[in-house]
Amino acid sequence: KQNKRGYLPLFYMMTIEACAGNTECMCAAAKKVIESAKVANDSKLPFIFWAYGILKFQCNEDVKEEVIINEFNKMKSSLSDKPSDLKILRDANLEFGTWYKLNEKYPQALVYFLETQRLSEELKLIDYTYGRSNEELAGIHAQIGNYKEAEKYIDKSLQVAHSRKDTFSLGSSYLGKSQLMIKLKDEAKAQRYIDSAMYVMKNVKHCEPCYNIAKTLNAGIKNLSKNYSGALAELNEVQAFYNGEGKGQKPEPIFYTEKARAYLGLKKYNNAIQTIDSVKASAQTYNKEVSDKYEILSQAYEGLGDYKNALQNYRLRMQTEDTLAKWRNSSEVTRLELENQFTQQQLKSKLDFQTQIN
Repeated sequence: KQNKRGYLPLFYMMTIEACAGNTECMCAAAKKVIESAKVANDSKLPFIFWAYGILKFQCNEDVKEEVIINEFNKMKSSLSDKPSDLKILRDANLEFGTWYKLNEKYPQALVYFLETQRLSEELKLIDYTYGRSNEELAGIHAQIGNYKEAEKYIDKSLQVAHSRKDTFSLGSSYLGKSQLMIKLKDEAKAQRYIDSAMYVMKNVKHCEPCYNIAKTLNAGIKNLSKNYSGALAELNEVQAFYNGEGKGQKPEPIFYTEKARAYLGLKKYNNAIQTIDSVKASAQTYNKEVSDKYEILSQAYEGLGDYKNALQNYRLRMQTEDTLAKWRNSSEVTRLELENQFTQQQLKSKLDFQTQIN
């Protein structure tokens, strides 16, 4: 009525929040977000990326990458160099990076998260978005096996969460740090950080799933110390949550990896194979979790004396590791290119400033 159509995507986005758990309601509202954003030319907030994400990952609709790229470019072209517009561009980069990460296109995701981080620092915004971009960068580097870079970014996200006294982000970053220490097989540090995560999140009532991710990682530490029975007992408690209070939600992929690893340690090879096979991954999925699963399958089949399947899964693991190695090299090239761009921009700003003085 007031011709403030820019607010419509916001209201429909809140409708999605209100009908969480009701897939039909969420999918209908997501479509309304997209429809209203197209007519609300003054709506520059990146709701449309969230809506497309819901359609693809929760409604199982076929959302083409070109559509998302087009929306991003359209939003970018409508923005100026004013700090308020650069802040919107920063948020859009974060959501676009998240889109690529959820699609497991890590090299592309890195570009947009790094740009989110660069814009945050340029605007001197050390806020939730800046902390989250660091956490997302850490997660991607951990998934491609680039652990040194992952640690650098997760430490930065912890620092931001501490400075902002953000309990939720703090717990999330502690989880990321613990998971990284498990990958590095540093049992003592992994335990210290998971204890911190569980302490921080114990009374955060709206995040029981977060607490159960912490318990899953705690089971991972038990696997690391060869306490396979203890790991399995902890994972059964997590399973009870998802079967009961958390019904309708799914455990994280790492839950199945750690459960299979516990069975492998107990020489229950068939159970290990069944656990991995219960989660069907895309044939084109490459990350450290997938590599770990192939390794567990290879060892389980070897334990059963099925050397043909053992060799097949060993080869799949090597194929995954080769792809991750290429991505690690690609991410280093991307980082150096963006650093060079940022340096050139700083030099140009200094020269422009000097010209004005002269």
